[in-house]
Amino acid sequence: VYPEVNHCFCAYHLSRNIITNYKENLEVVKGAFFAAAYAYTNNEFTHHMDITEKANKKVEEYLNSIGVDKWSRVTVLGYDFKCRTTTKSAQDLPITLLLESVRGMQQDWNVKNRKEAQSTFTKLAKLGQKKLEGYYKASMKLTIRKVQQPSEDIFKVKNGTQIFIVNMKERTCSCNKFQMEELSCESVIKGKQEELEDYCFDFYFTSTLLATYSTAVFLVDYEMKNDAYEGKNEISIFPSKEITLTGRRKKKRFYPAGSAEARNHVKDVHDDGNI
Repeated sequence: VYPEVNHCFCAYHLSRNIITNYKENLEVVKGAFFAAAYAYTNNEFTHHMDITEKANKKVEEYLNSIGVDKWSRVTVLGYDFKCRTTTKSAQDLPITLLLESVRGMQQDWNVKNRKEAQSTFTKLAKLGQKKLEGYYKASMKLTIRKVQQPSEDIFKVKNGTQIFIVNMKERTCSCNKFQMEELSCESVIKGKQEELEDYCFDFYFTSTLLATYSTAVFLVDYEMKNDAYEGKNEISIFPSKEITLTGRRKKKRFYPAGSAEARNHVKDVHDDGNI
C-alpha cells in the first residue's frame, strides 16, 4: 500500500518462528536474538549475533537471510515504530467492511488519544514522561566527569565498566540511545540534571499529541456522490449495511478434551514457557 515505506518484521513473531523450527540451544538463542534486536550499538549487535551463531548456526543464517535491517533496531533504515496486528481479524472481510473497520479503529484511537492529551499536564506525553522517569532513576548510579573545554557541552559518563561520551552541541551520545530515541538518555540526564525536556524530540510532547488528534474522524452516515467521471451515469455510494461483531473471529479448532491434538497443544504451550 505504501511502497516507499520501509516495512520490517516483528521481533516477537520472528522468535515464534525460531521456537517452532529450531530446537538446539533454544534458551540461549532466544536471549541473544532479543538482545540483538533491541541493541543500540553495532558492537552490541555483533556481540549477540556471534552468540547466536555459536549456539545455533542455522538460526543465524535464517536471520541473515531475512535481512538484519528488517528486524534489528540498530540497522533499520529510518525510524522504527511498534505496529501490532490490530487489523488482523478484519483482513478476511470484504474490502468495504475492511475499510469501515479501519475507519472505526482510527476513530477510537482519535478519541482515546485526544482525551489522554487533554488530561496530561506535563510537557511530555505519558510515553515520553514514563521513559524519562525510568532513565532518571537509572542515572542515579552513574558518575560524571566534565571534559576541559570552553563550554560544558562535552562530558564523560561512567556506568560500571562502560564509559559514554556525550556531546550536547551535536546531540550525540556514544551509547547511541540519545540519537535513536531522540529522548534524553541516562548519560544526558546525569550531565544536565535540568530542562531535560528541551533535549527531547517534538514527537514526545503533549502539544504534539494534542495537535495530531485535534481533528475528529466522522462517521460515514450520509450519501456520497461520485461525479469524478464526466459523461458517465451518476453513481450513488452508501455506507455498508453489514455490521461486524466486536472481537476477533475464532480461526482455530477447539479439540476435544483428551484427544491427541489437545495434548500436543498443551505440551507446546508448556515448552514455550507461557504457563
